[in-house]
Amino acid sequence: MKPTIFTLVLLSFLSASSVLSHAQQAPSGAANASMEAAPVNAPTLLAGQYWTYRRLDMWRNEETETFRQYLLAELPDYWAVGWTILKSKDAQRADSLTPEKLFTAGHGFGDNRVVGLHQSLRFPLAVGKSWDFGYTFNGKPGSVTEIKQTATVKGWETVKVAAGSFRALRVEHQGYYATFENGSTWSGRIRETFWYAPAARRIVIHEYEDTGALGTIWEKRRDELVDMLL
Repeated sequence: MKPTIFTLVLLSFLSASSVLSHAQQAPSGAANASMEAAPVNAPTLLAGQYWTYRRLDMWRNEETETFRQYLLAELPDYWAVGWTILKSKDAQRADSLTPEKLFTAGHGFGDNRVVGLHQSLRFPLAVGKSWDFGYTFNGKPGSVTEIKQTATVKGWETVKVAAGSFRALRVEHQGYYATFENGSTWSGRIRETFWYAPAARRIVIHEYEDTGALGTIWEKRRDELVDMLL
């Protein structure tokens, strides 16, 4: 039986759709590698975007908190951010809302108790890039903590979190702290790892740990991206 005009038109449409489908597929491994070889610039951010994270106590392997960071307004040097605790094991923190400053050049947050700035990232990012930074933290009266860290961009990895699977740059921080409090002094090491995903425009995983002077790990936690609105 000869094909009808309708059949020929349908076959032609399906053939064109197949070509379009192949054209819209993700880049090949070679193309992806080429894109990842280029420096990664700071992302474009817009008011109303938000990112929700869950915090894990890695000692107990349990979730301790869920928080959301949402963009309110872009100001000359930073973004005004609303940081809200959606749920927490600490009843005093649950449902709290704190105004924050997000400095987009490094995705570090401002804090009135900090002199200097924690530079989680430093755009543009490229594998092998390294930078040093330091700051002081005044957590309570009579107490000052001095922190110095070195950050290095290690390479690309595929990471999976509740928000999805992402290609992300792994950035490792190594450093130390010294606390001076009411005549006493103690010190230790700090280690942080950040995974920054351009598709999410934010850090999707942050792992943190610190130690005492003898190397005993004190705090060990992990923040993971749960959902986002871009």
